[in-house]
Amino acid sequence: MCFTYQNTSVCFYGHTHQPMAFVRDSQVFGGTYSKFKVESGCKYFVNACSVGEPRDGTSLATYTIYDILERSIQLRRVHYEVARTEAKVREAGLPLRPKR
Repeated sequence: MCFTYQNTSVCFYGHTHQPMAFVRDSQVFGGTYSKFKVESGCKYFVNACSVGEPRDGTSLATYTIYDILERSIQLRRVHYEVARTEAKVREAGLPLRPKR
């Protein structure tokens, strides 16, 4: 999903379960983030992470907020009932992933 706001392009992606953001101005740089401002003239490629099963060392549900008025992107984390969620996966007959 990509948005164009004024002269700034922002593209969100997911499925890798790793919260990362890449920014291109005259160079490309990136890494993990918690909150940053969207600057005019730059292009952003932002992993919004995964509400369930983040793979960056936390068991918290993780999601991203894009505040167009504030021109900021913020990573948020909240507690959720992991055991209850796992039970629902088993009850639904979905495949279980082996523990690492």
